[in-house]
Formats: sequence, C-alpha cells, structure tokens
Amino acid sequence: SDTVDDVALIARYANLQGLGGVTLSSVGQDDVDGRCGNGPYPLLHAVAGISNQNTIQETTTTQPVDNKRVRTNQVHNVFCSVNSNADTYYGSTQFTLDQIDTNLCTHIIIDHNNSLFSASVSDQLKSQNSDLKFLLTINSNENITIDQCQD
Repeated sequence: SDTVDDVALIARYANLQGLGGVTLSSVGQDDVDGRCGNGPYPLLHAVAGISNQNTIQETTTTQPVDNKRVRTNQVHNVFCSVNSNADTYYGSTQFTLDQIDTNLCTHIIIDHNNSLFSASVSDQLKSQNSDLKFLLTINSNENITIDQCQD
C-alpha cells in the first residue's frame, strides 16, 4: 500500500509533468478518521498540497538566464474515487460520502452501483464547494452488459 510520501512523490511527478490531475483509487481507503496519527485524509492532503504548489519560483538576476519553464498557475484536479465497497472499509466505522473533505477534491468519481450516492448528498457536498464535479463510472461486469455496436 502507498504511504503518504509515495503519494506525495506521485503528485509531484504529475505536477512537474504538467498533467491535469491525480486520482486516488478510493477515498474511503484513506485514513478518514485520522486514526494513524496524521490527521484525517493524509493521502488527499498530500496530493492537494503538492498539486496546489507553484512548480517554479521567480528569481531576479543580473545575468540573462535561459529557463525552460513548466506551466505554473495551472489548475490541477484531484479526483476522489469512491467505489461500492467504501462503506465496509473500516469494519464497524461506516464511511459515508458526507465525510469527504470537499476542499481537497475537485471531482468525485462514483462507482456505477454505489448505494452511498444520492441527490441529497451531492447537493450537500456541492453546497460546501460549488465547483465540485461528480463523475459516474461505467464498468462492465457480470451485472451489466454493454453492447457498443447496438443502435
């Protein structure tokens, strides 16, 4: 499993490469309650902290400098994925969507058969962050058959 340092390294790489964002496989697997001693959502905090940093700092010099610059002030996205098993990750402690820190995620990706999602929860989360976007995944499994050739 990835440590906070591993996740921060990945976020730094994405930032330096000018990628549009980073996604965590399931936000429900982050330390939601802060039981590990790093506060709640240490992985999301690591991604958000790196993603919001400027990658280049301006300096002044008397000599002309030829710098190849990485784009700065670029909007970075943090995709927080929640799958249908999220409510069982912590055993007796149930994870719910309203536990998501909406200041850390720009997008929330919801599993197609996720019973945790409802319009009232999305409205509640959007009231905390009006820029928050919800995405629905469509995965092919034994319960769903997608015929992409059918009209």
